[in-house]
Amino acid sequence: MPTRSVYSASKFALEGASEGLWYELRPWNIHVSLVQPGFINSDGFEHVRLTLRGRIASLKENEDYHAHYEYMGEFIKRHMRRAWATPESVAGKILSAIRSLRPPLRVPATIDARLFSILRRILPRRVYHHFLCCCSQWG
Repeated sequence: MPTRSVYSASKFALEGASEGLWYELRPWNIHVSLVQPGFINSDGFEHVRLTLRGRIASLKENEDYHAHYEYMGEFIKRHMRRAWATPESVAGKILSAIRSLRPPLRVPATIDARLFSILRRILPRRVYHHFLCCCSQWG
């Protein structure tokens, strides 16, 4: 999503490493799962640190990325405050995966994580990206 490229890059790297390990470690009956938490009802978004450029762009309307910061901040705040999932419910999903004899590679821990996973698989890429842009601006 806009203004989240570094965060997204770290998550893509984690997903790639986890998927690789999932295949590599199977011969030794070692299981790897990637928990996809989605939106969690918490105040975690209030503790995000912006770079100096990010702070300037979020405050000044004439900055190129001002709209992205304005929309994304409100989008994330709104969805985290409305989320049904709690840190405890996500911890429960993690414990279920740990206790499972054959845990899945991907564990969507919230409804929105499951929805995005399904949409990513069934929608054409162009439509999925359009959907994300619309959500981030007006969601």
